[in-house]
Amino acid sequence: MSNNVFSDSLLFSESNENHLNEYLTNKLSDTVITEKIYSTLLLAHNINSESLSIRTDLSHVTVTGFVNNAGEELQIIKVIKTVDNVKSIDSNVNIK
Repeated sequence: MSNNVFSDSLLFSESNENHLNEYLTNKLSDTVITEKIYSTLLLAHNINSESLSIRTDLSHVTVTGFVNNAGEELQIIKVIKTVDNVKSIDSNVNIK
């Protein structure tokens, strides 16, 4: 650190602002991905998206909830893979 308190605090503030901007950008992107997944699943036939919870963190998608069978789970994963910017999918669904 330098002897200039003002310049040190300015660097610290700029660093915090950069981290905040990166965090907000990631959260906004995650929200967009999640909403695209929900809207795409709503249009898909034979998928009850109301029984699902979708969480996106840094473009990694986690699906939880209930499905009727393993085929429905595979359909859900297939639909999610069509959404831009999804890096990975973890499926933690339970079969009714």
